[in-house]
Amino acid sequence: MTERKEEVLKKRIQENPSILDETDESGTSLFLYLIYYGLTDAFDFAKTKKLTFSFHEAIIIGDLELVKQRLSEKEDLLNQFSPDGFTPIALAIFFKKQLFQNIY
Repeated sequence: MTERKEEVLKKRIQENPSILDETDESGTSLFLYLIYYGLTDAFDFAKTKKLTFSFHEAIIIGDLELVKQRLSEKEDLLNQFSPDGFTPIALAIFFKKQLFQNIY
């Protein structure tokens, strides 16, 4: 059943990648919901279709260079919660991304 749902999602993402940036009332994007709900195949596909990533999304995908770039543009991002309430450190830990040990 999940495989079928992921295939449907991938088809919709292929047709209209901008849906990945649509958010709910809490500010959480469809892109983030894919990983939060464990839809890893659809999430991996979405990473290849998404054009831009927020600071918090960069943490989740483990893109150290993008994280550094965003921090160089706005250092206080390190203290900002994601739209759905998580700290950057919490996201990195939850998604097992060892990003922050080498930033400074």
